[in-house]
Amino acid sequence: MAEAKEISCILDRAMVVKNKQIAPQRLVWKTIFFVVIGSAWLLAQGDDNLLMQYNRGPDLDGFYHCWNAALRLDLHRLNTDRDYTIPRLSGGVGLDVQHNFSKTFGLNTGLHYLQLKYQYAREENESTDWLNALELPLTGRLSPRRRLFFEMGVLYLLMLKAKNSEIVDLENNSTRYPKGIFQNALGLMVAVHYNTWKGIHLSLAYRRYQKSNDPTLTQSNRFQGLSLGLHYYLKNPLKKPLL
Repeated sequence: MAEAKEISCILDRAMVVKNKQIAPQRLVWKTIFFVVIGSAWLLAQGDDNLLMQYNRGPDLDGFYHCWNAALRLDLHRLNTDRDYTIPRLSGGVGLDVQHNFSKTFGLNTGLHYLQLKYQYAREENESTDWLNALELPLTGRLSPRRRLFFEMGVLYLLMLKAKNSEIVDLENNSTRYPKGIFQNALGLMVAVHYNTWKGIHLSLAYRRYQKSNDPTLTQSNRFQGLSLGLHYYLKNPLKKPLL
């Protein structure tokens, strides 16, 4: 019996030693297992998710075109500052040239041809004016999102010709206004643009032109109103430029 107890004690001690040797090995294997699983999970996240989670590495969406140009069509609803005129829809075309300093900020200029059309609403006068002009903009553009940007700046309105639906130049029996009735004017514009598809943008703008008026004349040199624009950019703003 004594010998059996002694053999049992020896076996118990051997098992304890063996378990102590196995425990570190299990810990090592568990560590390796979790490291492998964790690495695979991180790789599965992808670069975009890692950039979003840790804000590290290059900005893959930080590209922009330094120079771009856009053709545009506009629909205007502009009126004078007089309470006896009613705005009528008119059109315009133009070209914009844009220089971007970063993904979010750029400057814009160009040349726009536009018409201003409105009707007089007086008992003795229900005629309509058509004014043809060139517009030269100088604006800044701020883009908080890739598809959206805001625009604000100054305008210069260069008057080309003006006519009425009735004879207004009695001396020449003409519907065209004599020179000097309508003058060039400075203006301001604020607009919002949205990219609908590839290089196509829609815009909504508020324009205001300011020039001193002759109090003896019915006509006005001050105009304001809304414009809806359709723009086509020659370089797709959503597409990364080729290096």
